[in-house]
Amino acid sequence: MLFIEFQTELHSGLNMLKYKEVGSDVWYYMHMDVETLHLLIRHFGVISTLKVPTQWTNCDNPSTSTAVQVKYCGAPIQFFCGKRTTKFNVADLEQNY
Repeated sequence: MLFIEFQTELHSGLNMLKYKEVGSDVWYYMHMDVETLHLLIRHFGVISTLKVPTQWTNCDNPSTSTAVQVKYCGAPIQFFCGKRTTKFNVADLEQNY
């Protein structure tokens, strides 16, 4: 399973995202357009949460859900996570990266 982080303000063209395997400490970076990001989330996404740097992330956060709320060129849009059968350890989300 992968953790994927990206900005909540997306723009036309390529957007920077970073990702890593859950058990790894190594982050990788990639540029991706919004359509490809949408397909990645729809086909492989399990859960989303808003990560505030230097603060703990947990499942009690009201922004944790199967819908990813972002802005694209200033307009609010949602991506929906489609992979509901994958099991994951909730404690992984609570780590402060």
